[in-house]
Amino acid sequence: MTEIVETDTAYLGGSRKNWSNEKRANTPPYLDHKTPIAAYVERNDEGQIIQVTANVVTDSTTETLQNDLRKNVEAGAVVYTDQSNVYQSLASEYWHRTVNHSIDEFVRGDVTTNRVEGYFGLLKRCIKGTYIHMAPCHMDRYIAEQSLRYNLRENNDGGRFQQVAAQAIGARLTYKELTGKASD
Repeated sequence: MTEIVETDTAYLGGSRKNWSNEKRANTPPYLDHKTPIAAYVERNDEGQIIQVTANVVTDSTTETLQNDLRKNVEAGAVVYTDQSNVYQSLASEYWHRTVNHSIDEFVRGDVTTNRVEGYFGLLKRCIKGTYIHMAPCHMDRYIAEQSLRYNLRENNDGGRFQQVAAQAIGARLTYKELTGKASD
C-alpha cells in the first residue's frame, strides 16, 4: 500500500460470558482467547477506498504490529491510526497522524480511522450472523474471504464469481490443510 492508509487492531473470539463455569474459573480474566487482527485500509485523496488488507497477528505488541505494518505499507506512505502506544514511533518511516478516541475525536480534517473501523464492524457482524464460530486455526481464511468480499463490493455477482474462479486455477486445498491437520 502506498497512498493513505488507515490501520487499527481488533480482537476476534468468543465472549467470556458464553464459556462454561469451569472454564471461566480456570482461566484468568486477561486470557480471554481472543485473536488479534491487524487491518489496513488504503484510500485515495478523495476518501475512496482502494483496497483493504487484514491478517491475524501473533500478538498486539509494538514489535509485532510495526513489523506487520512494514510488511503491508511502503515506507513514506501516509498512515492514520488511533492514539495507541504501539504506533507512536512510526514518524521516522511514515507520515503518521492520529486521532484521539479517548476525547471523542474520531475525525480531524482528513485524519480518521473510520473506514478501518467500518471494516471491522462488517467482519464482526459476519461472524455473528454467518459463521457463528471461527476456529483460530482457520481465522486467516475467514479474514481473507471477508477482505476479498470487501474489495469486490462494487462488482455484481457475476463479476465477483469471475474474479474468485480466476484465482482458483491451480490452487489446491487438501482435507488435511482444511482441517488444520497438515502438520501431523
